[in-house]
Amino acid sequence: MPGSHETRKIIHLTLHFIAIILGIVGLCAVFKFYDMVNWEDVTSLHSWIGIGTFCLVGLQVCLKSI
Repeated sequence: MPGSHETRKIIHLTLHFIAIILGIVGLCAVFKFYDMVNWEDVTSLHSWIGIGTFCLVGLQVCLKSI
């Protein structure tokens, strides 16, 4: 990637921030859909892995911004 180290870091942090926002929108959509069809939330391994991944990405963003 061309650019200085600081520029690359800012771009990287911005991409992480966008991922967090899209993740929040996705999780809200899933829980809203589950409420509409009266399904129980987070009953599968796939749900737990997705939530765990989202939390780890969020943690990474928080730690990188310090």
